[in-house]
Amino acid sequence: MYDDILIFIKLVDNMSFGKTAIDLKTTQSTISRRIKALEDELELKLLFRDTRNLKLTEEGQQLYFSFREQEKFLIKQINNIKMPKQPNQGSFSLSLPFSLSHGAITPLIAKFLAAYPEINIEAHYGVVKANIIADVDVAISLVKPKTEDSEYYLLATRKVQAYCSPTYIKQHGLPTSIEELLNGEHRYMGVTNANDGIDEFIYLTNAITKETVQIKNRGCQFISNSPLHAAEFGVHSDMIVWGWDSVFSEYLQSKRLIKVLPEYYFKELPLYLIKRNKNSMIVDTFTQFICSNIQM
Repeated sequence: MYDDILIFIKLVDNMSFGKTAIDLKTTQSTISRRIKALEDELELKLLFRDTRNLKLTEEGQQLYFSFREQEKFLIKQINNIKMPKQPNQGSFSLSLPFSLSHGAITPLIAKFLAAYPEINIEAHYGVVKANIIADVDVAISLVKPKTEDSEYYLLATRKVQAYCSPTYIKQHGLPTSIEELLNGEHRYMGVTNANDGIDEFIYLTNAITKETVQIKNRGCQFISNSPLHAAEFGVHSDMIVWGWDSVFSEYLQSKRLIKVLPEYYFKELPLYLIKRNKNSMIVDTFTQFICSNIQM
């Protein structure tokens, strides 16, 4: 079973039966058979799959995030035994997206630097795409790299959900169903897509039933591409806003924002760590630290 779990981890990293088969020097049918055997042994559905796409179930995500570091840990330990020890000192460059790093990666960077005082990090915050990381050693990104020479890790996924302020609830009430959200008495902000365009609609998915509902996006009074600023906007505005728990954490803890329709989300955002410099001990140390400590 443990070998099959490692195959499953490799499959999720690649999101491709073909590439996984090549990496493991076997056939796609063998990979498929091993994954099916793992699902049967665990009595769990781990993947939704068709001819073109793979998507993790909730149980699949839990298994992946629980075991993803095991193979890397074993490889790292073997390499540490084979290679002479090098001091954890030096510097590396890091690029990060504003919103996804807030409340998730940035606090871990502070903890990492406290644990490794001889390591320096040059951090560049912005909108990070995988195709612009050639000049940095490590990137945190929403998309996988397009180049084969980059090593990457899926750190977590974030569900984009709805939030509002207590003041909003006093004025309009807290919607408890999609029908109430769309009854004309509630206002919500719009969002831009990955290319900073504005889609006509966004689609809310029920995490339990997988039911999908279409709601209007274009034409909203306020449309934003920044969940980080949406949190502050939500506290002061008369609208429901969109974001995710880690970027809204301080507002949720202080009860300045409250989650709306918690069973629904409109998007799942993957968070990747892309390691461009694969021959640096300090980059390896940073990668292992982030992967081991990030909250799912």
